[in-house]
Amino acid sequence: MANSTLTRDSLFQLNCLIWASFPQPVGAPVTPVLRNAGYALFRIEQPLNASIAELVRFRETSAALQIRPHPVVDVVFHDAKNNTYTLTECKPSSFKVDSGWSPQARGLIVAGGNLSSRLEVGGKPAGELCYLVPEEDVQTVDATLIELCNQVGGLGFVTCPTGPLGLSIKEDGIYIGLLNPPKGTAQMSLKFVPEQKVLEIEAGQDPRPLYVIPWIPDIQDDTDLESFKEKVRIHVLSQLGRGSYRRANHIVL
Repeated sequence: MANSTLTRDSLFQLNCLIWASFPQPVGAPVTPVLRNAGYALFRIEQPLNASIAELVRFRETSAALQIRPHPVVDVVFHDAKNNTYTLTECKPSSFKVDSGWSPQARGLIVAGGNLSSRLEVGGKPAGELCYLVPEEDVQTVDATLIELCNQVGGLGFVTCPTGPLGLSIKEDGIYIGLLNPPKGTAQMSLKFVPEQKVLEIEAGQDPRPLYVIPWIPDIQDDTDLESFKEKVRIHVLSQLGRGSYRRANHIVL
């Protein structure tokens, strides 16, 4: 798979974020840049359900603006020092305010403004929203998120800071972050200027790390599912090859 395609693959994006949050021994090819910056992996595929009062507001404003009331975010990271939860969404590209992805983004912006209810956590947590996209799309998604935030705030909803994160594959490794400061004020975005290397690779090496999550069930493309099936098949065959059987059976995998 070409690197330009890989950085737009949601499963690759998700696993890069996960590896960036795992502790690693000194000298490992993976550098946990998110963990080093104070972010701990909190939850994956987190539903952010609205309260009854919020649902009433959404119905009142539905004619003016489409907002998804119960969005699900790909990853949530927690910065314990500042008690900030960063909602992190993986997207294959940037998008405009009239995109089909915008109702979800508006819903995430509203959810980020009321995380004590949406995540059911105490201590008056702060929330922010970051979108991970290929490096070449960061400026566009940055501007879109700001515009969406202004739309939602204009209707009286409490909003949260937003910002982009770029993902790129270079000759020496996989990088997360930004080349230039964003316009959005999400702290995670600001902490990763300049970009930082997550995984070191050699020339000609497949940049994909060992996937912690091998398959996303609701993804449109079946490529990841077929790859997952093949890994399971190979594992089963290897286990069968180690066994001792009195009678051979024909097994089709």
